[in-house]
Amino acid sequence: MLQQIIDMDPEILEKLSDQYRNTEKVNLIRYKIIEMILEDGAASIKDMNFVKQDVIKKYETKILNSWSDFSILFQLYYFDKKKKVQIELTKIHRAIRQFEELKDLSFVEDKVLNGYSWNNQFGTSRCWLGVYQTEHASHREAPQLFLAIDPYGIEYGLHNGDHHPQDGQRSVAHVSNAESFSYEDLHSKIIDVLDELKSERSEEPTELTHSPVSRELTKDNWIDLLADENIFKEKDLVYLTKMYELGGQATTTQLGEALGMSRSSFDGPILNLVKRIQEITGLEAVQRDDGSICYWCTLFEEGYEENNHFLLRLKSNLKEALGQTIGKKKIYETYSKESFLEEVFIDEEAYDKIASLLKYKKNIILQGPPGVGKTFVSKRLAYSLIGSKDESRVEMVQFHQNYSYEDFVMGFRPKENGFSLQYGVFYDFCQCALNNPEEDYYFIIDEINRGNLSKIFGELFMLIERDKRDEFVTMGYSKKKFTVPSNLYLIGTMNTADRSLAQLEVALRRRFAFVTLEPAFNEKWRQHMISENVSIEMISKIQQIVEKLNHEIINDYQLGQGYAIGHSFFSVKPDDISEKYWVDGIMNFEILPLLEEYYFDRPEIVKQLTEEI
Repeated sequence: MLQQIIDMDPEILEKLSDQYRNTEKVNLIRYKIIEMILEDGAASIKDMNFVKQDVIKKYETKILNSWSDFSILFQLYYFDKKKKVQIELTKIHRAIRQFEELKDLSFVEDKVLNGYSWNNQFGTSRCWLGVYQTEHASHREAPQLFLAIDPYGIEYGLHNGDHHPQDGQRSVAHVSNAESFSYEDLHSKIIDVLDELKSERSEEPTELTHSPVSRELTKDNWIDLLADENIFKEKDLVYLTKMYELGGQATTTQLGEALGMSRSSFDGPILNLVKRIQEITGLEAVQRDDGSICYWCTLFEEGYEENNHFLLRLKSNLKEALGQTIGKKKIYETYSKESFLEEVFIDEEAYDKIASLLKYKKNIILQGPPGVGKTFVSKRLAYSLIGSKDESRVEMVQFHQNYSYEDFVMGFRPKENGFSLQYGVFYDFCQCALNNPEEDYYFIIDEINRGNLSKIFGELFMLIERDKRDEFVTMGYSKKKFTVPSNLYLIGTMNTADRSLAQLEVALRRRFAFVTLEPAFNEKWRQHMISENVSIEMISKIQQIVEKLNHEIINDYQLGQGYAIGHSFFSVKPDDISEKYWVDGIMNFEILPLLEEYYFDRPEIVKQLTEEI
């Protein structure tokens, strides 16, 4: 699959690059792979593994638990094929509905067209479609005319949805390859199952009522309930929205990790939510075969995967209701000072100082050696001050030597009939802050010292000062008045160990307050490593190794504290690697190259240090 992505049209690769630029986690991995292909014309699985490790260490949670190489690459591979697959499935769907023998039946049009990305967006080798009658609430309750294509062939016929009383019963024909498939055989099979299809009639949908209800709630019922803040609390919408974003199904472990919570965190909230739903609707509790009450079953279909993990699937009507509701009202996970202190290896006193400094100065730079989590801290700091992970109020860019005013603020860009004025990311973000003066906005500049600040900021260089906010200047390109609003805060990050960078100019230093982050191999870090299933012995060994290396680095006359080795190198251990191989890999492929860079003119020191550890 990787080779097929490499062979894609460069224009398609450029579109993918634009789509995944300034993203995080798995999408950041995708972006880096595309950039590698565009720059080098090639990429290998080994390169991909290096990219994954580089991105993983930016986060203190396990971001790839549910992702294989196939699922990471699939959306890139499928990008220029998805529309074509959808078109072809639609043609087949319409052809089935137009069979002469079905003309007296009413079918839902062009719905249940599941291309190869229907499985949680992870990608799959199977696509399928279902044709069902309008009298049914959804395909999951209905008998449906069915066609599926996978590497094993093509199957078609009648299939009962997983909420149908006869779930699992089906009448299908199968051919092993496309050459053996014929339209005439498909038509013949549809005629064979037609009587069975016509014999089905669904019950009338249940309306919200205060009398006892034992059947499923309709989509409209769920929409009404979701709109009631007395029933669905904010925390309920957080985990249900995340479940929807995961494709409508996940194990409790996957859901917990996606939200940074434990798998048992949902028990209490779900119990209370279901009781509120039952009270307002009169919906009867769902009972299991053994007579026990299943509160989860009001919201989810419960079951088990093959590996015996508890799997939840959103009720089909609830999922559809969430799909409509989420588009109207974006729900963000709450995030507080306490959340910050749980995730970041900084104590409360240090947090209070940094937060107060940012509020007063409006511009700060988090500086420090490699691996102290500067980027991670900057985003979590913004979230904690907002009170939620509201990504619409946090923007992040990374400066580099070619980054320009035109990218950042505005500039003329070529188009078909000449040039047009295009606005940059900082200009647009300032406009958002201006339009919402009651809310604070946070703009993060990663590697701020890699760019030419005077060139990038231009006339806005003055306006970012605390006492110049809300003052207007005339823009050089547009000739319009513009300001940097007082509700916008700047957070920069700076690597103090980068030799290639010139010292920041005095004008920039005057406009920013500088906060130094240091390696934090402290008790919070130790407890985090224990939660990562790293043994006490290995944790102590890591501390001893890094303490020895940092002692040498800090006391070196050419280096110093700004070159120390940070804790984030050793903060995320993959589940499928032993702790010994994990530590050895970091030492050989991350720490050793760093030491060789530090002591590029004194290789004997590197040799001595590595021999001693």
